[in-house]
Amino acid sequence: MSMTQRTGQCLAGPGNEIEDTGAPRGCGAARSAGDGGEEDSPPRGGDGQGGFDFVFIDTDKISHDAYNERALLLVHCGGLIVLDNVFWEGLGLDGTIQEPDTAGVRALNLKLRDDTRVSISTIPLSDGLTLARKR
Repeated sequence: MSMTQRTGQCLAGPGNEIEDTGAPRGCGAARSAGDGGEEDSPPRGGDGQGGFDFVFIDTDKISHDAYNERALLLVHCGGLIVLDNVFWEGLGLDGTIQEPDTAGVRALNLKLRDDTRVSISTIPLSDGLTLARKR
């Protein structure tokens, strides 16, 4: 029995069946049989070994969130998403500024702060980089 199977069985509780998908632990590896779990599974590459390791996002700020959501589908568990310009010259901290780019940066920063799918760290380099590691 693999470590994934043992962990999954311990978490399942009485009456639940666990499916070992072969995915890394903590990233959709142990799912209840029959739930489909497609949204939890990382996209597989052509070789079946998993998705991307790294995605760098430096887009128009209105689209930052859409690119981040797509990146979350593309990176595997433990993969890294790096978002550029998260300080937006400090304008994102001023809630009175509602210009679309500024509002987009502010909204994504708040969303990332509360997003349980990732662990984040923001680096004060140039205009700010956020490192988001997919859990």
